[in-house]
Amino acid sequence: MIMDRFMPPCREVTDRLAEGELENVSWRTRLLIAVHLSLCAHCSRFARQLELIGKALRERWSHQPIPERLEALKRRIMARLK
Repeated sequence: MIMDRFMPPCREVTDRLAEGELENVSWRTRLLIAVHLSLCAHCSRFARQLELIGKALRERWSHQPIPERLEALKRRIMARLK
């Protein structure tokens, strides 16, 4: 299919979504990623999951000052690593 040559592969799309790089790419790349997301159920589900995770984290951590949040997160990570 002709579109396969122009559309980015799933791996590239998910990597860019996970790294939050979409603001730093050209309009053409954003367009191709948008088309990919409209056609690929797996990548669009992954994008929705990332949005929900981000929303949940923002809601959860928005009530505490940043230094306290970072210290609390650090303590939890260290506790799980022990």
